[in-house]
Amino acid sequence: DMLFDSFEAYDVQETRRVSREEGKVEGKIEDIIELLEDISELPASLRQQIESQTNLEVLNQWFKVAAKCQSVEEFQKKANV
Repeated sequence: DMLFDSFEAYDVQETRRVSREEGKVEGKIEDIIELLEDISELPASLRQQIESQTNLEVLNQWFKVAAKCQSVEEFQKKANV
């Protein structure tokens, strides 16, 4: 019984960790899209590619690139998307 209780506690902690990670990913995606939309209209294919990215490290890099770009095309070139 005690082993099962520990497993449930671990499962809840893991679920919370994954949920926080997913929240960070979603927030970063929104930030990148917002930055790029301030520059110009976003092509649907680029929006889809950004929205499908789940690697937070990649999204952090894209965010930095998007913050420095003057055009969507420049972002695509520098971010290799």
